[in-house]
Amino acid sequence: MELPTDNDDDKIPFALQKVFYELQNGVTPVKTKRLTKSFGWDSSDAFTQQDLHELNRLLCSHLEEAMKKQNAKNKISELFEGKLVNFIQCVNIDYTSTRDEAFFDLNLTVQGNKTIYESFDRYLEVEMLDGDNKYRAEGYEELQDAKRGVKFSKLPPVLQLHLKRFEFDYVRGINVKINDRLEFPGELDLRDYVEKSSGNEVYSLHSVLVHVGDVHAGHYYVYIRPFAETNQWYKFDDETVTLVSEKEAIDENFGSPTPRKLSNAYMLQYVQQDKAKSLLKKVEAEDVPKALEERILLDAEEEENRRRERDDFHLFMDVAIVREESLLCHNGADLIPWDSAERLDRRLIRKSMLFRELAELVAGHLGLDSHQTLRVWRLCQRQNGTIRPDRLLTSDDEDVPLSKLCGLGSELQLLVQTVPKSEVEAMETDEVMQFFKVFAPKPVPVLACIGSLACNRSATMKHSIQQLAKLKSVPRELVLAVQADNITVFEEDTPQPVKPIDIEKTHDELELGTGDIIVIQLPPSVLLQSLPPSILEKRSTPLHGMREVETASDYFMYLRNRIHVEFRDLQKPAESGIMLELLKTDTYRQTRKALSHALGVGSNPDKIRLYPFDIVANGPRQDSLSLAQLNSRGDSLENMLEMDYRPGGYTTMESKIFWYEYIDYDLEEFENKEEVRITWRYDCGTYIQGASTGIPETKDKWMRTKVLSVLVPFHTSTYEDVTKEMKKKLGIPSEIPIRVVEVKSSYVCRIVPLSELVPHVVHLPSTGAQLDYELRAEPDVLDDVDRHHLGSGEYSWVSVLHIPKGNYLASSGYFGDPFLIPVKVEGEKVGVLRERIRRKVRVKEEEFDNWALFSITVSSTDPLDDVEATWSEGSDEIGSISLAIEHTRRVPPKRTYGLMKYDKPLVIKS
Repeated sequence: MELPTDNDDDKIPFALQKVFYELQNGVTPVKTKRLTKSFGWDSSDAFTQQDLHELNRLLCSHLEEAMKKQNAKNKISELFEGKLVNFIQCVNIDYTSTRDEAFFDLNLTVQGNKTIYESFDRYLEVEMLDGDNKYRAEGYEELQDAKRGVKFSKLPPVLQLHLKRFEFDYVRGINVKINDRLEFPGELDLRDYVEKSSGNEVYSLHSVLVHVGDVHAGHYYVYIRPFAETNQWYKFDDETVTLVSEKEAIDENFGSPTPRKLSNAYMLQYVQQDKAKSLLKKVEAEDVPKALEERILLDAEEEENRRRERDDFHLFMDVAIVREESLLCHNGADLIPWDSAERLDRRLIRKSMLFRELAELVAGHLGLDSHQTLRVWRLCQRQNGTIRPDRLLTSDDEDVPLSKLCGLGSELQLLVQTVPKSEVEAMETDEVMQFFKVFAPKPVPVLACIGSLACNRSATMKHSIQQLAKLKSVPRELVLAVQADNITVFEEDTPQPVKPIDIEKTHDELELGTGDIIVIQLPPSVLLQSLPPSILEKRSTPLHGMREVETASDYFMYLRNRIHVEFRDLQKPAESGIMLELLKTDTYRQTRKALSHALGVGSNPDKIRLYPFDIVANGPRQDSLSLAQLNSRGDSLENMLEMDYRPGGYTTMESKIFWYEYIDYDLEEFENKEEVRITWRYDCGTYIQGASTGIPETKDKWMRTKVLSVLVPFHTSTYEDVTKEMKKKLGIPSEIPIRVVEVKSSYVCRIVPLSELVPHVVHLPSTGAQLDYELRAEPDVLDDVDRHHLGSGEYSWVSVLHIPKGNYLASSGYFGDPFLIPVKVEGEKVGVLRERIRRKVRVKEEEFDNWALFSITVSSTDPLDDVEATWSEGSDEIGSISLAIEHTRRVPPKRTYGLMKYDKPLVIKS
């Protein structure tokens, strides 16, 4: 079968073909890096445990798409696609509904079955729809008893079976691996399972994919019987291939829970016996498309060349060149951003190459004509970390190998000046080359390099600047300022960005040498406009104009400390926010003030608090920055950004983010009181998004859901104090009693006594740890329906949970907002309970009729199907037994800011 051979090496078809070609013809283990790269995976994806069943599905889907280019779009389907029919057949009327469905593999249950045939029987098991689960047939008003199930109408030539070894344990609330024994034969006869059998549904086992390990970690290997004519099995385990017996390949992979055996079959592949010889025939040389083979061989040749280059890498060296023209376009600190220097092709430059050979190479690279020549300066890194020219390379260096010119560094860095041959002059021994910049604070601060000058060591700086003013590249505003003696001069240096110098002193007295940078500051009254357009276009107002930058010292401090920080709304943590330019030295208050200014009118910086990045949550940290923390560590933006507690700190892109929250109290109040985060639910949590009829609009803000912070004094406050403060903030009428509940993982843990003391939560700076449950407040009153139903009898509060229908239950557990319902102590009929729950959640009868009701304890989940049966809680403890309604999840789960590497869903990105 010929797949498309695109020129893009990262495409899946070619990478897969290359793997199989090398398996067929190679004598060494095959590398799969190209294949995983074609999936769009990085190294972390490749070494993360993936689900092979899911990968198989994705891979088949991508191959199907790729083969459309070859006018062979159904080839994958012809091999792996089967057909089944979903049916619902009414029992008492003549009505049947059917729907055809294609499949590429079958998911068979392991738990509770002894053989693969029992798993097939269970797969085709017919379900009765009766009682509360009756079916509404089209054209009939009454709900009908019906049978629901599936039938096989066609099985594929290659049958792929996924054994469901991983299930959700409802008791423990976790995924577990099922190691139970499930027997499968070498020959599988499925003729009795196909509705209209053609007689060819007899299969031979071709491969057994084994998973060894548990839910959290494991390893895959596979047993394959490659040829139909023999019964010889091979075990493929990474780079090791061994000959094995049929017993080892089949019998020893059935699984066994006692003694616990962690290796067992996870996927099976069967081939129809009457097509096995054609599907599994030996691949001959002529079967491989010639174009494919040529491309694979060419790819191998290129890989060999890359290998040789790697082996010879130590014989070559890196050379970076900086043109003087690049200096004149630079408007920042130092001579140039060194990461933007031009790097020559390393493969052309051996360490043994002579300097004159390199000069010829550079001249050709720059396109010099016969009237031009080069002046080349060697650059070196000084002790203060700056990179500056240290000496001019002359004719004495022509026969010096580059390895000696490079010194201790791994890269030779050169400054290249292009000059006419007629103007070449040798530098005198008492001359030093220095670079000059001009700074003007108005109309917008600008810094620009204006050229270099060979200065006599014994000359004064004033004299050198006067000589500089004669150069054509010098702006006319600077010439006039020099003539008027209206300039201030600095040396650009580190650790201090700039320091003033006395222009009446000589270069020797100022200790200035080759490579030093002189900055000439114009007075604010001089508007610098005659710079090249490339420089003027780069001008921008520093710090959004919130602070003045009037001197060269101010501007260099700005260049050294500027940083762009994004501020996102805490209520929308994944959405883009406001990008601000700030200084690393800014205080917490200055940072909040800048954000307040950006947020606009009415924003008060004293009521803004910030949350730094948290590597564990891959989003905002749970606790905000506190003044106490900042006072102990240093109140600067740099320290605040480093509070994500990981190597590299704010240098990573993700951590240049703060999340902000606008609060009701001044920030200082949080330092002296206990903060209680609590959600007010006027509806008591009964509203189900997408299912409940709407809550009537109201102007009273206390009749809306609200997440808020409440401050109460440390150590002595109770939850009654919290509810009183809530009433003040939300305007809740004083006569309405409030109930506080703890909610965790979408179920109510307990009702919190209002007399209970509020715990003092110590936020751990290194983790941001805090309470692992949500506090919810709601009206503690019975509605009209409850009062009428309960009368004066005793009742207890029962938690009602939400569980999703179908496969979601196995992976998601509970969802949504739980709520409480009062239930008579002596118990109530299930039908009455259902109706009371329906009215609480405000769902229409015809929809609620399809929702199942369950009773859930720590150890069991029991359906409540008999509407006449009596159900009682039997316990005074909230959460020991709960009710649950099963319905479709209408909205996706709340998404956290990001996903860690090990949480990412499996995806082929190509």
